Amino acid sequence: MKKFPKYFCWLLVVLLWPQLSLAYQISAVPATSISNDFVVGPGKSEVSLNPGEEQVREISILNRSNRDLSFIVRVENFASSADSSETIKFTGDQTNLNPAANWLLPEISKFTLKSKEQITLPVLVKIANGTTPGGLYGAVLISAQPDSKKSGNQVKTTASLAALFFVRVKGVVAESGQLTEFSSSKNWSATVPINLAYSFKNTGNIYLNPHGDITITNWSGQQIYRQPILPYFVLPGVTRQQQETWQPPLGWGIYRATINLSRGYGNFIDRRSVNLYVLPTWPIYVGGLIIIIVGGLIVGWVLKFKRR
Repeated sequence: MKKFPKYFCWLLVVLLWPQLSLAYQISAVPATSISNDFVVGPGKSEVSLNPGEEQVREISILNRSNRDLSFIVRVENFASSADSSETIKFTGDQTNLNPAANWLLPEISKFTLKSKEQITLPVLVKIANGTTPGGLYGAVLISAQPDSKKSGNQVKTTASLAALFFVRVKGVVAESGQLTEFSSSKNWSATVPINLAYSFKNTGNIYLNPHGDITITNWSGQQIYRQPILPYFVLPGVTRQQQETWQPPLGWGIYRATINLSRGYGNFIDRRSVNLYVLPTWPIYVGGLIIIIVGGLIVGWVLKFKRR
């Protein structure tokens, strides 16, 4: 009989373990700098699951304002935006065959944080049996407003922040994409920054994370600059343009910019190059002055010739 309480406790632990593992936690972060906002992280989570599987991921929300904030949590699907100034757009769940609310499940929908407090919020990613292989794209949106009881007339809604979830439902998918453009904002330049733009088109049915680097070599082939391209996402059917800025060195020269971009699947790497011709500023000014002087001399000579 004495062993019964012990076994009973173990039984409770086993039965309640899923709930205990999902419990959110609120903690103080005294070293937080006050900046009148809040932050959400990570901004992007990638999950790969079979139909019927589930996994818990955590996001954190930190209150960096000097007052209490009440938060609202909601989920939405997202897709690529047609507006070049935006990377994505939120589409809601109304017209989506796989609404995020069905597979993206935050533990709670409302909470309050005091100044310099942080919550670790579990989010359950649960894929139903029979889900078609491919990608699911949803976001946990966090919106906040000051506590009306303590903020008086200062209550106002702040901007929402999102934690994006990229879910790969395992199975047969079509991974396909390629670098479609690599160009410079100017091939002839003085010592001003040169923008190097590149575009990647995803022609498959699953998101891709292209990455690589851009290198600059001088006329002798020696590498003088390298800029890593960190992995970034490109949704299916989308062409996404990125750019890097290079500041040419002082002096003139002939340079060659080369991009090496991994497609994000297999061992496929796309490579393109563009030539850059950099002139120092002083020859431009001197050349312009010479043209003006020569032009003036020619005009004077023509006028003098006509008087004769």
